[in-house]
Amino acid sequence: MVVGDEQWGHLQVDATSLFLLMLAQMTASGLHIIYTTDEVNFIQNLVYYIGRAYRTPDYGI
Repeated sequence: MVVGDEQWGHLQVDATSLFLLMLAQMTASGLHIIYTTDEVNFIQNLVYYIGRAYRTPDYGI
């Protein structure tokens, strides 16, 4: 679920994950979306961020 800025909370992990999922699905369908090494590095950093963020408890905050 993606919400407006005033309701954001900790959903940045969910929004980033949704972005990566859509990117992966579009790439798997044959679209060429990522062209440069900088873009590859950016996406890889997002994957590392999500991997680390999901291991960090937020205690429902």
